[in-house]
Amino acid sequence: MGKNVLGYIRVSTKDQKDFGHSLSSQNKAIANYCDCYQMNVVEFFEEDYSAKNFNRPVFKELKDYAKKNKGKIDYLIVQKWDRFSRNVGLALQMIEYFKKLGIEVNCVENWIDYNASDYIILLSLYLSTPEAENSKIRDRTIAGTREALKQGRYVNSQPIGYISGRDERDKTLMKPDPIVAPLVKKLFEDYSTGLYTQQDLLKKYKVKGLKIERSALSRLLENPLYMGMVKVPAYKDEPEMLVEGLHIPLISKETFYIVQGVKNGRTNLIKKLKGKNDNFPLTSFLTCPECGQVLYGSQSNNGKSKKVTRTYNYYQCNSKHTCKRYRVEIIHNKLELALQNIKPAKEVLELFEKILIDEYKNVKTDRLKDINDLDKKIADIGYNQMMLTEKFGLDKIKEEVYNKLMDCYEKEMIDLKAAKAELGDYQHDLDKYVSFGLSLLTNLSEFYKNAGVEVKTKLLGSIFSNKLEFFENSFRTLPFNEAISLIGNYNKALGRNKNKKGSSQLRTSLTVPGVGIEPTHLSTRV
Repeated sequence: MGKNVLGYIRVSTKDQKDFGHSLSSQNKAIANYCDCYQMNVVEFFEEDYSAKNFNRPVFKELKDYAKKNKGKIDYLIVQKWDRFSRNVGLALQMIEYFKKLGIEVNCVENWIDYNASDYIILLSLYLSTPEAENSKIRDRTIAGTREALKQGRYVNSQPIGYISGRDERDKTLMKPDPIVAPLVKKLFEDYSTGLYTQQDLLKKYKVKGLKIERSALSRLLENPLYMGMVKVPAYKDEPEMLVEGLHIPLISKETFYIVQGVKNGRTNLIKKLKGKNDNFPLTSFLTCPECGQVLYGSQSNNGKSKKVTRTYNYYQCNSKHTCKRYRVEIIHNKLELALQNIKPAKEVLELFEKILIDEYKNVKTDRLKDINDLDKKIADIGYNQMMLTEKFGLDKIKEEVYNKLMDCYEKEMIDLKAAKAELGDYQHDLDKYVSFGLSLLTNLSEFYKNAGVEVKTKLLGSIFSNKLEFFENSFRTLPFNEAISLIGNYNKALGRNKNKKGSSQLRTSLTVPGVGIEPTHLSTRV
């Protein structure tokens, strides 16, 4: 009687606080108990937080209040022990902490007499019950989630590119986000080319509206959900496994495996040259005709005092020199005009096609053999998995042995499929390689104009054997490499470069590459 009390009431979530009645019920129970025994409730502390530990915002306030009012508080009372904690070890430590402040922690429904010699047994029992209940709930939740995953039904939070949905039986089944999914698909395809670093993709897709952190992007690229597979994590004696998902994949398995190859360095795709600005593709290719220094891209404007600020792009040499600078538009237009004059004759195209085919076959001599070997290994593993499953079904092997062997087979199968995906379809890739090469040579100017800065850089390096000099609104003699020079000379010999009335200029049926088009296989030589 006459003791001072702190009341602590708690629910686990904000929704329970906002829409439930538990807090008011706990408050009422503690208040009635204190009235009955003529105790004075000094303060109530109300919280919506998990009880798995004591890192709770309001509970920290309660501790601070107890410290400041040491000697003035007699009890800390809860309605049930699970409102105080669901961890036996931490709860006993906290009870001891308050005891040193002269405060006794107790419970309305299961009051503990701390003077009894066996109080610790009862207290441990009351505190361990909610922890055991938590463990049971957790085990049931894990079991239910794993069963859904094993069936191919992903029930955790949706990855980027998917939104929550239901199937025809009204069960949880995520579906592609109509806005974000196409961006994720294109992101995978971009990365699979080997042209882009992850930092490049972050910048490129941020502009398109796909905001993602660097660490999240790395996890996204490794997530098999995007190729339609669901990962079932290892648990207790069960190994990690991949199962066919029920959701719609955003990318093919082949694209996913190629991406893993790029990410893990198992690819011969050419990496993007760094440090290039889209506005200045000729940086490091131009030299100043006055001082011989390399020209770099620069920007200037008409001053902030103007009503409309205009930005101008230039190529100029090191700022230490006072040489002339050149407008970007003029130089780019002149270069495109020069590239338009590179028009191969029919005879050159026929020869070039033969060279491309021979080159591809020479480089890929063992490719068909490698593909056949991989197909055989994949088939062997599939057969081994079937036989292993049959033996397990007949109880000829133990479950732990079955799981370990199956896990090894799954990992080996993924590696083999990744290796095969990198090799690709031989004939399809050959046709694509030749078609791309002919289209590029025929429409070099248009291709250059519509390409990204990284592709322009590679084209310039392939076309020219030396730096370019621009003087008085025109290029000095362009240093075409030997192959391009031969094409030009061959055309002149045939009279193909003359625009006489009635002359039949060579027309090709090959389609001009579209805006922004880039080579699918960068191992293809320009």
